[in-house]
Amino acid sequence: MLNLPISSAKSMGIAIPKTYQWATISDGSKIQTYSADIKTLKVGGCTLNNVPATFSDTSSPYALFGESVIKKVSLVVANDRMKISCKG
Repeated sequence: MLNLPISSAKSMGIAIPKTYQWATISDGSKIQTYSADIKTLKVGGCTLNNVPATFSDTSSPYALFGESVIKKVSLVVANDRMKISCKG
């Protein structure tokens, strides 16, 4: 699963579905989330297909990688830089 802010998804040309679900976030408040599969997602030098994603209107500008993305890439942090590469 990948979670993206709605503004980032729109800037990437991803259509936001009209139907939504409610989700409870860490502070206990509820937000609307939208779900869809991203047909092709490029992360670092990797191309991932049919990635399940959720989109929400949060104050965070960051994408959050879930297990479906993390298990397909290798993340290495060294010298304050993150390197993303494809797993075999």
